[in-house]
Amino acid sequence: MYFLLIMLVSSLCCVNAHDEVELKQNRKGNGGELSQRAIPVDVDIDRHLLGIHFRDRVKDVNVSVSGPDGMVYNEWFTTPAARSVQVDLSPYQDGRYEILFFDADGNEAEGSFLKEED
Repeated sequence: MYFLLIMLVSSLCCVNAHDEVELKQNRKGNGGELSQRAIPVDVDIDRHLLGIHFRDRVKDVNVSVSGPDGMVYNEWFTTPAARSVQVDLSPYQDGRYEILFFDADGNEAEGSFLKEED
């Protein structure tokens, strides 16, 4: 029984948990009217890896990430299905980072997260 407990505790201490990044969605169409479409994306950070997870297909969505070193990532996405991308932030300084998504229809999602050394 004692051996099983040690194995359980040692396995729990090695689990890497992802920290979710909270995104604020701003839904506006090109004409300024309220759009019913949110950008279907979730973001998490695990040490120095930023996970960007499109839950559904997207068309013409820009993703930009900036931090203490300025803009560190900028990419346009069009995907026919759900897709995940990981961005390695290890070459960049620790600190507060901002992530911004916007699409061709004027919808936006934004959030911030803290990158810290292990």
